[in-house]
Amino acid sequence: MKPLKIHIVCILLLILLLPHSWLANAQTSEENKEKPISFEMCFAKTTLFGNTFHGMSGHYIYFLSRKIGTGLSLFTCQAPIDRNFGYAIANPQLLYNQYGWLNQFLLIKSNFLKIKLNFTNGLIQIRLLDDSQRNYNGQLIIQQNFERNFYYFLSPGMDLSIKLFGPLHFTAGINYRFLFGKSHFASHKDFEGTGINFGVTMMK
Repeated sequence: MKPLKIHIVCILLLILLLPHSWLANAQTSEENKEKPISFEMCFAKTTLFGNTFHGMSGHYIYFLSRKIGTGLSLFTCQAPIDRNFGYAIANPQLLYNQYGWLNQFLLIKSNFLKIKLNFTNGLIQIRLLDDSQRNYNGQLIIQQNFERNFYYFLSPGMDLSIKLFGPLHFTAGINYRFLFGKSHFASHKDFEGTGINFGVTMMK
């Protein structure tokens, strides 16, 4: 009877352990699946001092699930302005750089159409420059006595992507920017406003 008892114990252990083994293998297989990513490069424009500034934006998004993604968001633009804020600047310009963390939720996802809700937050640096002072490479020389503003921003928005071919999509979106922080020139209200973007997205 002793060998029979051993066989019964072995069979029971096998029955108990196999489901756990299958579950562990399934979880490992699921974890090893490559998560989708999205790389976006867009022409963008935004409103500063009531004027339209043109620039470039880029997003890199890693999807945690089928509908939720998170990643980096960058935006930069530079343009002349018609005020010098009391500084001796011949040709004043603003250099606007935005460094953000983007959280994205897919409201609608199909093979050809995606509608995405975005929420971005991060830091903004705005520099006051003189376009009349350039070196031989055409690069701006930033003088130390010119001010720069730093802000924390919150920006809700929405994007629409239409599949062109393969992983390539046409993307267009709109957002609004709220700023918080101390201004050394102008007011933070002058830098709040609506932004739009359009370009291409590679979705893997």
